[in-house]
Amino acid sequence: MAKDVVPGPDTPPLLAPNKTIDVNLDELDGKLHEGVDLVGYRLTGQVREVHDLSFHNFISCIFDHVFANEIDLTRCDFKDVLVRDSHFRRCPIQASTHSTTFYVNSIFEECDFTNGAHTGCEYREVTFKNSQLSNLLMKNSRLTDCIFEKCETKTHVFEGNVFLRTRFVGTDLELRAVLSNFGLKRSLTDDCRIRNARVSEAYTFLTEDDLRRILQSRDKDPLALLSILYFLNGNLLCGGEDVDAALDVNNWLGLTHQPASFAQLIEMLAEFLVNSFESNEVDVHKVLLLHDITRQIIAASPNDSMGNRIRLSFGGIHLALSRIVEEYLAILAKLVEPRSRCVRVLANGPSSMQYFETTFAEVLKNCGVRIYEVRPHNSPTEVGFVEFLPGGRLFLVALLLATFVRVELIAHSRAQPKKLHEAKTRKKTRRDKAPVKTTEFFELAAGLSAEQQKAYELRVKALVPLTSLIIELKLAVSTQLIQKLRNVIIRILE
Repeated sequence: MAKDVVPGPDTPPLLAPNKTIDVNLDELDGKLHEGVDLVGYRLTGQVREVHDLSFHNFISCIFDHVFANEIDLTRCDFKDVLVRDSHFRRCPIQASTHSTTFYVNSIFEECDFTNGAHTGCEYREVTFKNSQLSNLLMKNSRLTDCIFEKCETKTHVFEGNVFLRTRFVGTDLELRAVLSNFGLKRSLTDDCRIRNARVSEAYTFLTEDDLRRILQSRDKDPLALLSILYFLNGNLLCGGEDVDAALDVNNWLGLTHQPASFAQLIEMLAEFLVNSFESNEVDVHKVLLLHDITRQIIAASPNDSMGNRIRLSFGGIHLALSRIVEEYLAILAKLVEPRSRCVRVLANGPSSMQYFETTFAEVLKNCGVRIYEVRPHNSPTEVGFVEFLPGGRLFLVALLLATFVRVELIAHSRAQPKKLHEAKTRKKTRRDKAPVKTTEFFELAAGLSAEQQKAYELRVKALVPLTSLIIELKLAVSTQLIQKLRNVIIRILE
């Protein structure tokens, strides 16, 4: 490598696909490049003043094991850049735009991001320590396993981001940051206060009771409701009127006046819910509700350019959620496959018929089942249900499965239900091979049937927004009932 200027005009040289220009900064004794825009460079080593990085914008570059100490990066834009295993210390990074840039296992220590904009970026295991974040806007980005330690935030900083296991230590947040992002957790904050306005205005710090009062006043803002609930509880397993309002399609339809930003917010919400489901922090029922909300928004979209945008955006979100819905439908089909009118469950509670008839009163009324037996089963209690209306068993199992989180759902997918006809074997006759007529509760347009489901059938039913699975499976119940059942049901017995 040359010891002085890397040659080349402002227009970068043509590179073969997946090729980069490797520059070891420890060996470079001059300016990195004469041009402004650097495209396709891979930088390693320690940055020095002689390299004059403040002169450049970085496009499709890689910072790999780079150390920068007191290097001025003001107004240096980053686009499609990978920053990994790097350390920036006391660097002014003011008034710079970082877009679609990926940071991994890196540290920003005592850096100043004032008046910067980070949009569509991803941060994994990144530490911001003693840094100035005021007037920085970090938007539509993803932050996983990051730490903000003793950073200054005079403004709201964060908007429309997804946080996953990200900690805030000694770093105050504005209420707007809690309301307009997904995945912030109070349990992941330490010495972190929430103020109701930016520092330049009159503000106060909010208590948990204040946040719960704000929750009640935001009953028409589903995004804010879900964000505050998750922040306070650390999960979305709760139920109640506020949760029902957050998952009411009428409140969502009122937000579609700006389809571009709304679709982006919903995409972030869907990603957050899927992440939460994978972490067992949200039950299947809420995923099913959001899946149905996207179906209804697609169906209600106008037949014009705005409607096309809505259908394209929400169609993708609907497909992403359909993976979970398809898994749920497959397990439901498996559990209801044996020809029986009975369902047995393990539940928390005394061995009292009256207790469980009271506890399951709404279930018994809506599903078409009744309790025929309650008996001890080690420490929990075994409760037996029997259907007295067609489809009662299916509706009951669908409801109970919807209360589960992912680990509980997977446990039931591994169970092998006993088939009633396996107890006796005999030589089959021609008559035995004739198909048995059974009542089908659902056809293609409605969901499940009593026959064994083919994989493609389940995919079609989950993916194609024809009718509401919520209605067809009688899952249009309050989240408060779902929470109540979660506290009682342990598992469905084979």
